[in-house]
Amino acid sequence: EIGPRLNTEYIMSCLLSTVYTVQLSGLHVDPQSVIAPTLTGFVSPGLDRIITDAVEAVFDMYKGSLDNTLPNIFQTSIRGFFNREVFDGFLSNDDLFACPPVKDVDGYVDFRDLLLSPSDALAQGGSGQEPYGDLAYTAMDFLRDDVLS
Repeated sequence: EIGPRLNTEYIMSCLLSTVYTVQLSGLHVDPQSVIAPTLTGFVSPGLDRIITDAVEAVFDMYKGSLDNTLPNIFQTSIRGFFNREVFDGFLSNDDLFACPPVKDVDGYVDFRDLLLSPSDALAQGGSGQEPYGDLAYTAMDFLRDDVLS
């Protein structure tokens, strides 16, 4: 049986449909690499500077607390958010990961249609209809043009 797994249009959705779960096992943040944000885009440059200075003052005031708590926050809350909302929500979306059903092939596999582009397969006596998808002939083109040349 040859089906959509050999069509580059469906290859990622078919591969990802086999993934049951993905989780971050750890999310480490070095507090020394966190810098105070620079805020811009307010009504005037003076207001930008005042707000940026205030944020920097808050960062300087709470730097010790951030150094102690930031790794724990990323290891628990933010890692949990990514695992729960991003990965689980993303992988449970069946519209993104719907792999079309596999179709039975009647007779034998015509290697001209499998390994040659539609126009070359037609010129060599194949159907030229891509009955097996485009992955095999795309790989053959890559091998012929980029690896073996």
